Amino acid sequence: MASHFLDGANVVELPEPVDYLTHRVGTAIEYATGRRMMRLGYDGSVFENDTATLTWDSPLRLTDAVNAPSRGRLDLAPRNQSHAVSFVHGLTLPWRSRLTGTASYNWMLQDSSFLPFTINSALVNPTLPGKSLDGQLNVLALNYLYSARPIPDLGFDASYRLYDLDNRSRSLVFTDYVRADTALAGVSRGSLRYEFRTQNADIKAAYSLGRKATFKLAYDWENWHRSFREVKNSNEHGVGPTLEFRPCHWGLLRGVYRRCWRDPKRYRENASLLSFPDGVVLANPRQKLLRKFTESERERDSFSLFGRAQPWQRMTFAGSVELAQDDYDADYGVLNDLNLVYPIDSTIQALNWLPFYANYTREEYRSNQRSRFRPVALGAGVDDPTNDWTSRVRDKVDTWGVGTELALIPDRLSIDASYSFSLARSPNTTSSAAGGEVDGDGVSFPTVRNRLHQLSTTATYTLSEQVSLRVGYAFEKYSQSDFATDNLEPFMGAVDPQAGNSVFLAGTSPDYEAHIATFTMAYRF
Repeated sequence: MASHFLDGANVVELPEPVDYLTHRVGTAIEYATGRRMMRLGYDGSVFENDTATLTWDSPLRLTDAVNAPSRGRLDLAPRNQSHAVSFVHGLTLPWRSRLTGTASYNWMLQDSSFLPFTINSALVNPTLPGKSLDGQLNVLALNYLYSARPIPDLGFDASYRLYDLDNRSRSLVFTDYVRADTALAGVSRGSLRYEFRTQNADIKAAYSLGRKATFKLAYDWENWHRSFREVKNSNEHGVGPTLEFRPCHWGLLRGVYRRCWRDPKRYRENASLLSFPDGVVLANPRQKLLRKFTESERERDSFSLFGRAQPWQRMTFAGSVELAQDDYDADYGVLNDLNLVYPIDSTIQALNWLPFYANYTREEYRSNQRSRFRPVALGAGVDDPTNDWTSRVRDKVDTWGVGTELALIPDRLSIDASYSFSLARSPNTTSSAAGGEVDGDGVSFPTVRNRLHQLSTTATYTLSEQVSLRVGYAFEKYSQSDFATDNLEPFMGAVDPQAGNSVFLAGTSPDYEAHIATFTMAYRF
């Protein structure tokens, strides 16, 4: 699905033609002894798109004009190629330890020709700075793991991972460009060489406190180095204990606590403006106190408790509670969120041929965020604290499931059947700084609801050790109620030239029912 502006305001959605061809080749050589293993491999791919561009007529315009093109054009996925070399090494060491490592280097190349800026004949195409991007991305990935058990009651693991994306594409400066086939921007822009490097390291130690308990302690570290982003360097540390307790042979209880903190070195709120080589003056620049939650300073506390009991060989119960609290050091943006998940599973097998299982999961996601309405007056943005607003989102998901596996004829005929129902609700309450509701009706936004029914059954008949037949049926029923997209329904595929409506083909996820039947014949060599 592709979308584009019709006249700078309205949008048209079109089905994207797909004519892809991908060539893949791979080879590897491996050497192994009792203590050592090595593998050297190569993987390559060449992607071809026989439909390089998408051109369409505007349903609202017959002739080209500034801010009103009669046609539009998009460049589709370009032809590209990838070449990757990998090396895997495993070595057994003293003290009952082993070291394994993987290293790979990947070259990704793309050199498709640039299209002119616009197909709108009423505009003069600016001069392109080159015939193509001459794009190249190189990725270095390292992954090492060391495991040891120097004494029977003590074991520990240490790992290190590196992912380095090196952007070697050309950085081009466009002296001018066209906004969505409508008009010249009148400003120069540069293509930025976005790249990043992330490193992860962790150490885990486990000590047995006897036959009934095990204590574990873990520490991990994550480092990000980004280019042309709000935060160039950041570190996140996490530490926490785990205690496993086995009061009897049929019971297990595990508790995990983690404390994490992320420390960005510096936040540059105007990083997005680096693509303007000559600079740019905005009437309403980005708010200095706004923070993106993926890059801002954050403290996280998480706790999980898992229990499993099997009082009888034919009966198993398991359940857990997972709680995570994030607090962001931000005045605007996401302030905090709380996630709570507690699944319950049970399996009962009253007869050898009749196992039955049931499960239930409750998920709750709560977040609070703050922003400010900043209108432009007399050519400048107005920062008024009374225009602050806060949004409180409370997502709740309940999922029920049951199923069985019937062995009607042992080792010959079996039937698997399952059913699940999921109900999701997302209320959203938004209020102003003065405490009043800010939406038009003076009440909270309507609750978004999603429902999904899934039924699946499969019958398998084994003719012999090599041949088996399988027949299956699946049913799905989905429905939603979303105030943000329900009002798009009248515009699905409809165009009113007088009103200048946008054209949406897939603006919503429609309700549906699906019936799927399958037949499989398997032969085992």
